[in-house]
Amino acid sequence: MTQWFTWKQLFGGTPKVEEAPWPPPVMDDPAEDDGGHVISPVAAPVHVRSGSALVRIDNGVLLVEREGEPAFERPIELVSAVHIHGWATITSPCVAQLIAQGTPVVWRGATGYPIGCAGPMHQAWLEARRGQYAAVDLPQGLAIAQALVSAKITNMRGLVRRRAALPGRECLAVLAHHARRAQIAATLDSLLGIEGAATAQYFGAWPEMISARAGDLTLETRSRRPPQDEVNALLSYAYAVLAGECLSACAAAGLDPRQGFLHRPRAGRPALALDLMEPFRPLIADQAILSGLNNGQLKPEHFHIEGYAVLLTDDGRKLALELLEKRFIGSVTLEGRSEAVSWRQAIGLSARALADALKSSKPFLAVERA
Repeated sequence: MTQWFTWKQLFGGTPKVEEAPWPPPVMDDPAEDDGGHVISPVAAPVHVRSGSALVRIDNGVLLVEREGEPAFERPIELVSAVHIHGWATITSPCVAQLIAQGTPVVWRGATGYPIGCAGPMHQAWLEARRGQYAAVDLPQGLAIAQALVSAKITNMRGLVRRRAALPGRECLAVLAHHARRAQIAATLDSLLGIEGAATAQYFGAWPEMISARAGDLTLETRSRRPPQDEVNALLSYAYAVLAGECLSACAAAGLDPRQGFLHRPRAGRPALALDLMEPFRPLIADQAILSGLNNGQLKPEHFHIEGYAVLLTDDGRKLALELLEKRFIGSVTLEGRSEAVSWRQAIGLSARALADALKSSKPFLAVERA
């Protein structure tokens, strides 16, 4: 039986729809050498978490409106990406103007995991995508996967070295060994085995990185689908948010987020975004979660149990996003660059470095913080 529901029944409000001319305005075709616009370095993403929100453009200003609340406003040139969590509405003129300036729009599911992305179609990006597809079955594809895994293990080791109490540092030598092995792995399967062994060692040290201020919140073992405790719920949500940031960076660099080198493509999986995020897991997501735990900001009331899963409440997701955003805008000086950049910019630079490597067949160097 088909059931029909009004907008008010579904979302609790009446949508405001901006007036759009008809027929739609004609947009200029991009130039053949158009590589896309450069987003302002002070631009930031907008996360829309309310299902009843309407996102639209008015005179170059992005508006997020919800009945009974003040509208959120930001000039469009200061928006690096728009992330739609769940069922918020975004108008077509808004999407068109965002992607015209090179700003991706990412749709996310209830867990924060990215499920779709809209971005511009620049002719210059074809070269990067051709190189991306060709490299999958070439030694270059394995070399990229090796660089990503080796950097991830190096970064996990660095976080343990800086954060863990002495008992947790016993894995440092093993992690260094795995990082060296990853650089010379003969096959993708052996590389994945090395990555799995290193990750097990790393999460084994997590209890020694969580302070007493976290109270009863700790991590005994990593569990993903579904997360079995509060810290696993935090990690899963943080990784989903980070995957969306990497998806935006891949789209902005002209790469196909679906075709990866480490993660195998499958329906609904942004494989390249998952590849790109590997070195940034410990540097951004894990660091943000550990800070929230060790500062006593995350509490048991930020979680609830649903079936066999432990999940974040709405307030818990909001706090996790705030912790992640604080880390994203934090500064870092990367090797080979004299000026500091934000961690969000570092993700974008890594995506562009990957695109350049695929166009030129030069080695790809992933971000490392030993």
